[in-house]
Amino acid sequence: MQALLKRISLTLVIVLCSAMVLHAQDNTFTGAVDSNWDLAANWSTGWPPSQHIYQKITIAADCVLPASNTVHYAFHQGSTLQIKVGVSFTNLGTGGWEMYGEIVNEGTYQQTSFNSQGVFAQTGTFVGTLFNDGEITP
Repeated sequence: MQALLKRISLTLVIVLCSAMVLHAQDNTFTGAVDSNWDLAANWSTGWPPSQHIYQKITIAADCVLPASNTVHYAFHQGSTLQIKVGVSFTNLGTGGWEMYGEIVNEGTYQQTSFNSQGVFAQTGTFVGTLFNDGEITP
């Protein structure tokens, strides 16, 4: 009987833990090695962002997401992409880019196109096509 209760308890704990939403750690592109988004050593956490982004991503050094990157990124509600003053972020990736969170552009942001359903606060330069279902603040 005790073994059965332990199994049930363990199963319940596993189910409850897997149902919890875990928020990822904020991540900063430092450019410690070069400007390549895909290089883990360029990120403060030691790895580039995953395709589903729930946290704040800060671009603190010139950064290029290369054309060879085919990941479809989704910045979910509550996430932020911040491009710091004097920094250039160029997205050449071919996988897609969805923004449901916030973009804070204080530098230069270059991308062919993306779909935004969040807040886009821009003080730098934006080059490309912007589809926005939220608020654009100059």
